[in-house]
Amino acid sequence: MKAINIIAVAFLLLSLQVDLAMAQIKELKVGDKIPNQIMEMVNGNSVEPKPTIINFWATWCVPCIKELRLLDSVLKESDAVNILSVTYEDENTIQSFLERNIDLKSGRLNILTSDTIFKSYFPHRILPHNIWINTEGLVEYITGGEDMNKDNILLFKNNQPINAKNKKDNTKFNPREPFHLSDSKFVYRSIFTRHIDGILSGTTVRKSGYADRKKINRVFAYNSTLNNMLWRAVNKGVSPDNYYNTMRIETDDSLRFFSPTQAPLTFEKSNYNSRHEWTKEHAHCYELRLPEYISDTVFYSYMLDDLKRICNIEVEVIEDSILCSIITADKGHTSISNPNDSTILILNKDGLIAENVSVISLFQFLNETVKKGLNDIPIDPPFIDKTGGMRISVHLEFKEGIPQYTRIKELIEDTYGIMIRHQKEKYKITIVKPVVHYSAKLCHPDDRKDLKVNI
Repeated sequence: MKAINIIAVAFLLLSLQVDLAMAQIKELKVGDKIPNQIMEMVNGNSVEPKPTIINFWATWCVPCIKELRLLDSVLKESDAVNILSVTYEDENTIQSFLERNIDLKSGRLNILTSDTIFKSYFPHRILPHNIWINTEGLVEYITGGEDMNKDNILLFKNNQPINAKNKKDNTKFNPREPFHLSDSKFVYRSIFTRHIDGILSGTTVRKSGYADRKKINRVFAYNSTLNNMLWRAVNKGVSPDNYYNTMRIETDDSLRFFSPTQAPLTFEKSNYNSRHEWTKEHAHCYELRLPEYISDTVFYSYMLDDLKRICNIEVEVIEDSILCSIITADKGHTSISNPNDSTILILNKDGLIAENVSVISLFQFLNETVKKGLNDIPIDPPFIDKTGGMRISVHLEFKEGIPQYTRIKELIEDTYGIMIRHQKEKYKITIVKPVVHYSAKLCHPDDRKDLKVNI
């Protein structure tokens, strides 16, 4: 039995280096013809062309070593197939490896070391990597280690189709470069960028479920202030109109959180020459997209965690006595509903239809929606539900369009016994504070060298 051949194969390759270097090396794929020089070297002294396997491997690759032992055992049983094991590692590394693996050292494998040429023809990233070449010199299969087995080798040796899936490595992938992928391929995404020119500001939410039991899988805030994004995350998607005094931002840089319209005096005294200058620094786009719909409460907690990390802010929840809207129910009017039933909430000029809706959701909706002016402060402060989570169905008809909010409340109280009164109560208040004070710019990777910390 001959010893494993390393030097001879390497020497033969050296004799081809000049010829191959002069030619333009092109990646070979399934169906391509192997260059004659390569086939002559692979076939060696064989008179008749044989089915050939070029096996790429490395000493650190555990599946590769298992594959080497398989290929070696095949060669011990038959010489009807050519096998060339190719590695980029040098001869000393391979010799040292063989000293530790005596069973391979005395085998029949031909090993090519310090390879650059073969990998140029068959570029790959993942080992093992196997090229199956038929007797006509055509690449018939390119496979990984999972398809290298004795059954397939026997089929291939007999010129029969093997059971294999062609392997295609992404050789252009560079983990050190920014990661890019088409939008449709993202399963989970959290992204935060600067503003986008040429569009307005706003927020879109992708929801499913019932009127007051929603699930969400996407929120996209575009050209938005940090204040607006925090409002949505802190209040679980409920409009700030219903909770306008329950989040407090403690900062010495108001324009970091608020728009020039929201902080006009600060903007007037600032170094910004225009609103556009402020927008470039402080309007941002943020998207959170999940693979499936989850409860809005959990979703917005994820959003808040994102904003805390991205923008270096901390959030604290305290209790304070503030004016609240207390919702109570006359037990004589209480109706029983199934919380698993579907819910409906419709308001138009003809009336109000609410089916199986929680009382707090109903009044939050009305408080936010029924106002004289779009920017009017809502009539009721934050709601506290003291009905025990009651759900009701409401049917009101309007004869002269939608009445004022106070009138709708009266109708609901008279007909359904649901009452609202204002009084001071302990309420959870969210305090937002910057962890780090910035000299000018907000949490953008390119600006880290400009950040200053005030201690």
